[in-house]
Amino acid sequence: MRELYPFQVEGVDYLLQRKSWGKGYVGGMLWDDPGLGKTTQAIVAAHRIGEYPVLVVCPNALKLHWAREIRAIVPGARVTVATVGGRFRKWSQSAGKTLEVTPSQDRLAALKADWVIVHYAGIRISQAGYASIDWSTVIIDEAHYIKNRNAARTRALMEVTPDSAHRIGLTATPWSKEPSGLWSQLHWMAPQVDGLSNYWRWFGLFVDFRWEELRDPKTGKVIRRYRKVVGGKNLDALAEVMSHYGRCRTKEQVAPQLPSMTRTRMPLELSGRQKV
Repeated sequence: MRELYPFQVEGVDYLLQRKSWGKGYVGGMLWDDPGLGKTTQAIVAAHRIGEYPVLVVCPNALKLHWAREIRAIVPGARVTVATVGGRFRKWSQSAGKTLEVTPSQDRLAALKADWVIVHYAGIRISQAGYASIDWSTVIIDEAHYIKNRNAARTRALMEVTPDSAHRIGLTATPWSKEPSGLWSQLHWMAPQVDGLSNYWRWFGLFVDFRWEELRDPKTGKVIRRYRKVVGGKNLDALAEVMSHYGRCRTKEQVAPQLPSMTRTRMPLELSGRQKV
């Protein structure tokens, strides 16, 4: 297994400690700066947890990178990468070619895969298939992709992983201008925690906004009032809440542990036109 830097060892240990919550469904998040190996830490932690199957949800452009990293870190890992539509690839002896099939528990067993990698749109498109599988461990990369609690991909992820006991979230940008989008990430991470069950309570505590009015351009009559978000508030309290669910290390903090430079090849999956 790949040798870890001391801060990565700490990150893995943290994620493993979160495992002890078991059926409390309280996972852990890593908010480390880009380039500090969040992917590596998540793979090592999931491997040490040792409960399969593992579902990895990431942006489409990162699927092959995740597959390569899993195979490099966990020798002999059985990995399948879903198609653009989130479907499984299955070799058909009778057809003499690889077919795309809807995900299911039986088809996953037939593939003998311990790790499944799919992108966010794939989860949404093939939601019913993924929801039919009991995912023991789930990793979401670039977790800010689910910052909109009403987005179809956010709702799909919630439906697919209702009983997943081990949850790992990765992003270097949990929130930027205002923290409303952090709620859905933490709610997915710890859905049974009372303090994270109500979005509007979170909004009232940590989101600074002002009321504005939308008026009819002809009559000037108020059509509706709405909240215009202007930033965050109670940021010290927010930082305290975040400290209970994740760890964040900056490059400056861990610089003494890092080599001068590392190079990484990022494989990309080409479309039909790009291959031509």
